[in-house]
Amino acid sequence: MKGKWLRRPQNSVVVIFLHGVLSSIETCWRHEGGAFWPDLVMDVPETRQCGVYVFAYRSTIFSGTYRLGDVVDALKEQMRLDKIFDCHSIIFVAHSMGGIVARKLIVSRTTDFQSRNIRIGLFLVASPSLGSQYANVLTLFALAMKHTHAEALRFSQTNGWLMDLDREFINLKEAGTLKLVGKELIEDRFIFLKGVIDRQVVEPFSGARYFGEAIKIPNSDHNSIAKPDSTDALQHRLLVNFIEEFVDGESLPIEYELKDRLQDSLNSCRDAGVPFRTFHRLAVLFSMQSEFTVSCFEEAETGKAAKVEGWLHQTIAHQIKSERGLPSFRDPLKDLVIGAAGKLAKADGATQIDERHYLLAVLNDRDAATIAELRRGLTEAGFEKVRSAAQYGSLEPFKPSRSNVLKLDE
Repeated sequence: MKGKWLRRPQNSVVVIFLHGVLSSIETCWRHEGGAFWPDLVMDVPETRQCGVYVFAYRSTIFSGTYRLGDVVDALKEQMRLDKIFDCHSIIFVAHSMGGIVARKLIVSRTTDFQSRNIRIGLFLVASPSLGSQYANVLTLFALAMKHTHAEALRFSQTNGWLMDLDREFINLKEAGTLKLVGKELIEDRFIFLKGVIDRQVVEPFSGARYFGEAIKIPNSDHNSIAKPDSTDALQHRLLVNFIEEFVDGESLPIEYELKDRLQDSLNSCRDAGVPFRTFHRLAVLFSMQSEFTVSCFEEAETGKAAKVEGWLHQTIAHQIKSERGLPSFRDPLKDLVIGAAGKLAKADGATQIDERHYLLAVLNDRDAATIAELRRGLTEAGFEKVRSAAQYGSLEPFKPSRSNVLKLDE
């Protein structure tokens, strides 16, 4: 059992390839023409910041009593040792029994994923979620060889282990307690035992179980479906699209102090019975005593940062006396401005939202009355200096002498 980084992530997203039964990293993912699916993932621009990881486990005819539970335990430990649990998003590309391994890991380690706020993508490639008739035919062989993997893959109502896993996974998915999305590919043709079993190794009812809109890969069999011959292959294009949509849907974490200050401000607004406005968002940055934010406003004119801060405090005090209504959300991640900051952070290749992304998102919100007032108070040229400094970084950080100034333009 071993895991190997082919490329470490720049965006805290990792794609893990899990092979199937009686297979290996090479025999599962490599096309006879030489194309290697993990390499294809690394070769396209849409996934250039994602990490790629491959995992191998004992699955030969001589693996004997090495159980699926042992495989899951080995995968979990390898992920821990290789710091994969430090990533914010994990995508499992799982062929055949690899999909069962991935689902068992997700079900058994749900608390680990939840406590770390990890999002999971599950890209199942001809995975027998309900078992396979081929495994039934091989039952006598499995018993003779004491091959527990083949035994676990049987399609039968007496296969309690697999039926229990199916129920547990469906319950977990429907509960919505874990951030989980998925896609299923199914094979087109049978592969062997012609005349004995004229059907796919993994039939559609077993391979299209959980996520809807499963895709049958034309002319593929159970082996070839995991071996795209190029970046133009349908299964590869579907995987790239799945990764791209998964990354686009990811909510980056907020830098700890910024999130803490935002949450405090939200709580204060709720306690005071007032909405959370753009002037609160800006005041949060000043409350952090951020050199970056202050230096950006000082680009407009020396002393403007303190005046802006004083004006924000005055505006907040006036709101408490004149406006009523609760904030429309409790979690800072639900703020549309944070969503805009997240897009800026992703464009930078950042792994979290920091004060720069947040300040830019606030300044870019042209519909906000606070921003319109800032533009008038700073003049259009001064406002653009602030925005440019936030975009490209101030040349010289400025340490202000803070004062309680009541008007922005005095």
